[in-house]
Amino acid sequence: MIVGNSSIEMLDLRNNQLQDGGLRHICDALRNKETLEKSALSALVLWNNRLTSGSMDALANALVGSSSLFRLLFMKSSVGECAG
Repeated sequence: MIVGNSSIEMLDLRNNQLQDGGLRHICDALRNKETLEKSALSALVLWNNRLTSGSMDALANALVGSSSLFRLLFMKSSVGECAG
């Protein structure tokens, strides 16, 4: 759904119990070459998905590669403070 899609502007995934593994899969799709070339995704909503610091490296890498994604809505998580 994400790879190569040029029409999705907002991906609202709140309350889906993605957990870290699910977020890593989404980040893989966001880093895909075809996605980076065609994506219009400007907002990603990740509220209440049982995410922890275990997936934040993948999310950071996906955000660095994206030129269109500028809004990340991220609440009700168990991320805590990140070292580094």
